[in-house]
Amino acid sequence: MTREQVIEWAKQAGLPAFRGLRFSQYEHLCRLAREDMREQCAKVCDHTANKKWAAFKHAPVMSPERGNIYVEGESDGATACAEAIRNLEV
Repeated sequence: MTREQVIEWAKQAGLPAFRGLRFSQYEHLCRLAREDMREQCAKVCDHTANKKWAAFKHAPVMSPERGNIYVEGESDGATACAEAIRNLEV
């Protein structure tokens, strides 16, 4: 991330940001920004997992998704993806 991107992210996150950042402050903001982006990505996987699980369990009886082990596998895969994203080292 560029310095400007980090400052813009900090402003959007409601954190105090200013042009005279010391390097340690800049590093800290970069780490926070990466953690925030990682969490946003993991939430997309969580949403997909919940949507697929709901289709697997609660779709209409005649739906091809209900009880389909492929759909259950998609849910499991999305859950594993979210966990992997959250466990990434920053």
